[in-house]
Amino acid sequence: MNKTININLASTFFYIDEDAYDVLQHYLKRLESAFKKTAGKEEILGDIEARIAELFQEYKKHNSYVINKSDVAKAINGLGQVDIN
Repeated sequence: MNKTININLASTFFYIDEDAYDVLQHYLKRLESAFKKTAGKEEILGDIEARIAELFQEYKKHNSYVINKSDVAKAINGLGQVDIN
């Protein structure tokens, strides 16, 4: 059994399970680190969050659907892994 967390991603509300939330948070933090010296970082990160929200909307089967680790993995695989040098 997992806890469910309410999140607001790109101004869109989602239910997400705790394990999926942890994976998503880690990915977003890695993105932030990867773009830390990039001009327009905030806009880039906002666009990525918006795309993740769009993907999550596609995965939702009903209004009370809970985003799970598999959904987060699909989104990350579609967007690509973060390479921090």
